[in-house]
Amino acid sequence: MARKGARRPGSPRRKAPSSGARKPSKLKRILSRHDRLRKPVPYEQKKAAFAAVAEARRLADAGQPYDLRKLAREHGTTLATIHRFPQLTKRGRSLEVTAGDIYSRRLNIYIPLKFRDGDIRAVTARNYKDSQLISRYATTIDKVKTGKLPPSALDEFKGLTVGREKQPLLADWSRIKRLLDADINITELYSRDTGGVS
Repeated sequence: MARKGARRPGSPRRKAPSSGARKPSKLKRILSRHDRLRKPVPYEQKKAAFAAVAEARRLADAGQPYDLRKLAREHGTTLATIHRFPQLTKRGRSLEVTAGDIYSRRLNIYIPLKFRDGDIRAVTARNYKDSQLISRYATTIDKVKTGKLPPSALDEFKGLTVGREKQPLLADWSRIKRLLDADINITELYSRDTGGVS
C-alpha cells in the first residue's frame, strides 16, 4: 500500500517552493571569504589603514581616547581592511592597536649632497618612531614653505639620520627652498616602490 502523499511512479517531481535566489552553501561562503582575504590590498587602502592606526597610536600616546572605526572612516578605509594586517592590532582585542609595529614603509625624504643642494631618497622606516619623525619632518617643511613656521623650525632635524639606510636629513631651508623652486619635492610622503608589509 502506497504511503499517503508519496509520489506515484511516472508522475512529475514536485518543486520545492522558491524563496528567491538559492543561497550559497556554508562551505562556498567560507571559501569566498577566504578568496577575498587572499587578494592583495590596493596601495591606497593599505596606506589609509596604516595612517588610521598611526593616528590612533598618536592619540593613545597622548592619553586621549580614540575610536578606531571612526578614524578608519576618516582616512577612507574600514576596520575590516585594518584587520587584514595582523601586526596593526592585537589578536582578540579588535579596537586596541599595538604599541610597536613590525612593518616597513618606504618614505621619501630630502638628503644633503656635497656638490648640490640636495636630493630625494626613499628610506625604509621599520618602526613607528622613525615613521613619526619623517612625517614631522615633511610637515615642518610644508609649514615653513607656507609661512606658518620660521626656517629655524628645521633645526631639530640637523644631524639626524633615519631609516634602515641611516640617511641624513637635509635641514638647511635655503637648500630645501631651491629644491622646491625646481619642483623637486616630497609631496607624496609614501614611496610607491616597496610600500608594503614585511
